[in-house]
Amino acid sequence: MTKPSCQSAGKGENMFLKKERFRPDEAALILLVTRQTIYRMIQDGRLPGVDKTKRPWLIPREDIMALIVNREER
Repeated sequence: MTKPSCQSAGKGENMFLKKERFRPDEAALILLVTRQTIYRMIQDGRLPGVDKTKRPWLIPREDIMALIVNREER
């Protein structure tokens, strides 16, 4: 996985403020993890708001924010 450039990171911030739900690849970019890690987080419940009966799986912004806040509190 390639690292996002400063320019794409700015676009990611804007995307994060506008969208309510994110695809796994978008969530991976925001959280700086791999897409496979996002799938594991969905399966083990760390991203609980995902409706796994529908595709594509969409991750609520609140779940992503909760993970970010958790990281900062450690």
